[in-house]
Amino acid sequence: MTGRHFVIAFFLGPLLLNAATLLAAQTYVVEDLNVADAVKAVGPNLAGEVPVRSGFTTARSNLAARGQISVAIGPVSSGGTAVNATASAVASTAAVATGADSSGAGITANGINDTGLVVGSASVDFGSRQCRPNIPNAPPSGTCRISTVHAVLWLKNDRLRDLGTLPGDTGSEGFGINNSGDVVGYSSGANGPRAFLWTSQNGMQNLGTLPGGSFSKARGISDNGLIVGT
Repeated sequence: MTGRHFVIAFFLGPLLLNAATLLAAQTYVVEDLNVADAVKAVGPNLAGEVPVRSGFTTARSNLAARGQISVAIGPVSSGGTAVNATASAVASTAAVATGADSSGAGITANGINDTGLVVGSASVDFGSRQCRPNIPNAPPSGTCRISTVHAVLWLKNDRLRDLGTLPGDTGSEGFGINNSGDVVGYSSGANGPRAFLWTSQNGMQNLGTLPGGSFSKARGISDNGLIVGT
Protein backbone atom coordinates (compact mmCIF):
# COMPACT_ATOMS: atom_id res chain seq x y z
CA MET A 1 0.00 0.00 0.00
CA THR A 2 2.87 2.36 0.76
CA GLY A 3 4.32 1.86 -2.72
CA ARG A 4 0.97 2.72 -4.29
CA HIS A 5 0.75 5.92 -2.32
CA PHE A 6 4.17 7.01 -3.56
CA VAL A 7 3.28 6.28 -7.18
CA ILE A 8 0.04 8.24 -6.95
CA ALA A 9 1.76 11.21 -5.30
CA PHE A 10 4.51 11.21 -7.92
CA PHE A 11 2.45 11.02 -11.08
CA LEU A 12 -0.81 12.71 -10.14
CA GLY A 13 0.76 16.14 -9.66
CA PRO A 14 2.14 16.48 -13.20
CA LEU A 15 -1.13 15.17 -14.64
CA LEU A 16 -3.17 17.79 -12.79
CA LEU A 17 -0.76 20.60 -13.59
CA ASN A 18 -0.85 19.73 -17.28
CA ALA A 19 -4.62 19.26 -17.46
CA ALA A 20 -5.12 22.59 -19.25
CA THR A 21 -2.82 21.51 -22.07
CA LEU A 22 -4.23 18.03 -22.60
CA LEU A 23 -6.46 19.28 -25.42
CA ALA A 24 -3.38 20.14 -27.47
CA ALA A 25 -1.59 17.34 -29.31
CA GLN A 26 1.65 16.34 -27.56
CA THR A 27 4.47 14.22 -28.85
CA TYR A 28 7.48 12.79 -27.02
CA VAL A 29 10.83 11.55 -28.25
CA VAL A 30 12.75 8.74 -26.54
CA GLU A 31 16.51 9.21 -26.82
CA ASP A 32 19.45 6.94 -25.99
CA LEU A 33 21.96 8.59 -23.62
CA ASN A 34 24.62 6.16 -24.89
CA VAL A 35 25.78 4.93 -21.48
CA ALA A 36 26.80 1.26 -21.64
CA ASP A 37 25.28 -1.27 -19.24
CA ALA A 38 22.98 1.40 -17.77
CA VAL A 39 20.87 0.39 -14.76
CA LYS A 40 19.10 3.62 -13.81
CA ALA A 41 19.11 7.36 -14.47
CA VAL A 42 18.22 10.18 -12.04
CA GLY A 43 17.39 13.82 -12.61
CA PRO A 44 17.54 15.62 -14.98
CA ASN A 45 18.43 19.12 -13.84
CA LEU A 46 17.47 22.28 -15.71
CA ALA A 47 20.62 22.00 -17.83
CA GLY A 48 19.48 18.55 -19.02
CA GLU A 49 22.28 16.72 -17.17
CA VAL A 50 21.47 13.16 -16.08
CA PRO A 51 23.53 11.00 -13.69
CA VAL A 52 23.38 7.42 -14.95
CA ARG A 53 24.38 4.36 -12.94
CA SER A 54 25.85 1.36 -14.73
CA GLY A 55 26.93 -2.10 -13.62
CA PHE A 56 25.45 -4.60 -11.21
CA THR A 57 28.36 -6.13 -9.29
CA THR A 58 30.59 -3.03 -9.40
CA ALA A 59 28.64 0.21 -9.55
CA ARG A 60 29.91 3.10 -11.64
CA SER A 61 28.24 6.33 -12.65
CA ASN A 62 28.41 8.78 -15.52
CA LEU A 63 27.04 12.26 -16.15
CA ALA A 64 25.16 12.28 -19.45
CA ALA A 65 23.45 15.00 -21.48
CA ARG A 66 21.65 15.07 -24.83
CA GLY A 67 24.06 15.02 -27.75
CA GLN A 68 27.15 14.95 -25.53
CA ILE A 69 29.69 12.31 -24.59
CA SER A 70 29.07 11.10 -21.04
CA VAL A 71 31.62 11.92 -18.33
CA ALA A 72 32.70 9.49 -15.59
CA ILE A 73 31.72 10.62 -12.09
CA GLY A 74 34.65 10.39 -9.70
CA PRO A 75 38.11 11.77 -8.90
CA VAL A 76 39.40 10.92 -12.37
CA SER A 77 42.48 13.12 -12.41
CA SER A 78 43.54 12.09 -8.92
CA GLY A 79 43.65 8.34 -9.43
CA GLY A 80 40.89 7.54 -6.98
CA THR A 81 42.30 9.11 -3.81
CA ALA A 82 40.71 12.57 -3.69
CA VAL A 83 38.21 12.83 -0.86
CA ASN A 84 37.65 16.06 1.06
CA ALA A 85 36.77 15.32 4.70
CA THR A 86 34.15 17.52 6.35
CA ALA A 87 33.43 18.51 9.94
CA SER A 88 30.97 15.61 10.26
CA ALA A 89 32.13 12.30 11.71
CA VAL A 90 34.04 9.98 9.37
CA ALA A 91 34.73 6.29 9.93
CA SER A 92 38.46 6.88 9.49
CA THR A 93 40.64 9.96 9.18
CA ALA A 94 42.26 8.24 6.22
CA ALA A 95 38.95 7.48 4.51
CA VAL A 96 39.39 7.28 0.76
CA ALA A 97 36.78 6.66 -1.93
CA THR A 98 38.17 3.46 -3.37
CA GLY A 99 37.60 2.35 -6.92
CA ALA A 100 36.61 5.87 -7.96
CA ASP A 101 38.87 5.71 -10.97
CA SER A 102 38.55 6.91 -14.57
CA SER A 103 35.63 4.54 -15.12
CA GLY A 104 33.74 5.86 -12.10
CA ALA A 105 33.77 2.39 -10.51
CA GLY A 106 32.51 2.14 -6.96
CA ILE A 107 30.25 5.19 -7.14
CA THR A 108 26.44 5.21 -7.19
CA ALA A 109 24.84 8.52 -8.23
CA ASN A 110 21.40 9.19 -6.76
CA GLY A 111 20.63 12.84 -7.46
CA ILE A 112 21.72 16.11 -9.08
CA ASN A 113 20.93 19.80 -8.60
CA ASP A 114 20.76 22.60 -11.17
CA THR A 115 24.37 23.63 -10.58
CA GLY A 116 25.58 20.13 -11.48
CA LEU A 117 26.43 18.87 -7.98
CA VAL A 118 25.85 15.10 -7.88
CA VAL A 119 25.06 13.22 -4.66
CA GLY A 120 25.37 9.50 -4.10
CA SER A 121 27.60 6.99 -2.36
CA ALA A 122 31.09 5.55 -2.72
CA SER A 123 33.05 2.69 -1.21
CA VAL A 124 35.40 3.74 1.61
CA ASP A 125 38.22 1.62 3.07
CA PHE A 126 38.82 1.74 6.82
CA GLY A 127 41.07 -1.24 7.49
CA SER A 128 41.98 -4.79 6.49
CA ARG A 129 41.68 -8.34 7.79
CA GLN A 130 42.73 -11.85 6.85
CA CYS A 131 40.68 -13.25 3.99
CA ARG A 132 38.51 -16.26 4.80
CA PRO A 133 37.77 -18.47 1.80
CA ASN A 134 34.30 -19.91 1.32
CA ILE A 135 35.55 -23.42 2.11
CA PRO A 136 34.65 -25.14 5.41
CA ASN A 137 37.60 -25.34 7.85
CA ALA A 138 39.96 -23.70 5.35
CA PRO A 139 42.64 -21.46 6.92
CA PRO A 140 42.67 -17.69 6.30
CA SER A 141 44.50 -16.69 3.15
CA GLY A 142 45.91 -13.26 2.29
CA THR A 143 44.63 -9.83 3.31
CA CYS A 144 41.22 -8.43 2.44
CA ARG A 145 40.15 -4.82 2.80
CA ILE A 146 37.36 -3.78 5.15
CA SER A 147 35.11 -1.27 3.47
CA THR A 148 31.82 0.51 3.91
CA VAL A 149 29.76 3.01 1.94
CA HIS A 150 29.72 6.76 2.59
CA ALA A 151 27.53 9.50 1.22
CA VAL A 152 29.53 11.65 -1.20
CA LEU A 153 29.25 14.79 -3.29
CA TRP A 154 30.83 14.97 -6.73
CA LEU A 155 32.06 18.51 -7.20
CA LYS A 156 32.43 18.39 -11.01
CA ASN A 157 36.17 19.00 -10.74
CA ASP A 158 37.00 15.29 -10.59
CA ARG A 159 36.85 15.32 -6.81
CA LEU A 160 34.59 13.62 -4.29
CA ARG A 161 33.63 15.08 -0.92
CA ASP A 162 33.09 12.43 1.75
CA LEU A 163 30.11 13.50 3.85
CA GLY A 164 30.94 10.97 6.56
CA THR A 165 28.39 9.47 8.97
CA LEU A 166 26.50 10.37 12.11
CA PRO A 167 28.59 9.82 15.29
CA GLY A 168 29.07 6.13 16.04
CA ASP A 169 27.79 4.94 12.65
CA THR A 170 29.80 3.12 10.01
CA GLY A 171 27.96 3.78 6.74
CA SER A 172 25.82 6.36 4.97
CA GLU A 173 24.23 7.09 1.61
CA GLY A 174 23.08 10.35 0.01
CA PHE A 175 19.86 10.50 -2.02
CA GLY A 176 18.67 14.07 -2.52
CA ILE A 177 20.24 17.50 -3.02
CA ASN A 178 18.70 20.94 -3.50
CA ASN A 179 20.08 23.98 -5.29
CA SER A 180 21.68 25.26 -2.07
CA GLY A 181 23.80 22.11 -1.92
CA ASP A 182 21.97 20.68 1.10
CA VAL A 183 22.03 16.87 1.07
CA VAL A 184 19.70 14.29 2.63
CA GLY A 185 20.01 10.54 3.00
CA TYR A 186 20.59 8.11 5.83
CA SER A 187 23.39 7.05 8.15
CA SER A 188 23.49 3.55 9.58
CA GLY A 189 25.13 1.61 12.39
CA ALA A 190 24.24 -0.55 15.38
CA ASN A 191 21.02 1.41 15.98
CA GLY A 192 19.79 1.07 12.41
CA PRO A 193 19.44 3.76 9.72
CA ARG A 194 18.65 7.36 10.63
CA ALA A 195 17.69 10.09 8.17
CA PHE A 196 20.19 12.96 7.98
CA LEU A 197 20.45 16.49 6.66
CA TRP A 198 23.94 17.62 5.62
CA THR A 199 24.85 21.26 5.01
CA SER A 200 28.24 22.82 4.35
CA GLN A 201 27.76 25.03 7.42
CA ASN A 202 26.64 22.44 9.98
CA GLY A 203 27.75 19.08 8.63
CA MET A 204 25.52 16.04 9.18
CA GLN A 205 22.48 16.33 11.45
CA ASN A 206 20.33 13.45 12.72
CA LEU A 207 16.66 13.89 11.73
CA GLY A 208 15.52 11.12 14.08
CA THR A 209 12.42 8.95 13.60
CA LEU A 210 8.70 9.17 14.08
CA PRO A 211 7.58 8.52 17.70
CA GLY A 212 8.12 4.83 18.40
CA GLY A 213 9.87 4.33 15.06
CA SER A 214 12.94 2.15 14.57
CA PHE A 215 14.46 3.69 11.43
CA SER A 216 14.20 6.56 8.96
CA LYS A 217 15.60 7.46 5.54
CA ALA A 218 15.43 10.83 3.78
CA ARG A 219 14.97 10.68 0.01
CA GLY A 220 14.57 14.24 -1.25
CA ILE A 221 14.79 17.91 -0.28
CA SER A 222 13.21 21.01 -1.84
CA ASP A 223 14.88 24.38 -2.29
CA ASN A 224 13.01 25.75 0.74
CA GLY A 225 14.20 22.87 2.94
CA LEU A 226 11.20 20.51 2.95
CA ILE A 227 12.47 16.93 3.32
CA VAL A 228 10.63 13.76 2.29
CA GLY A 229 11.45 10.15 3.04
CA THR A 230 10.38 7.01 4.89
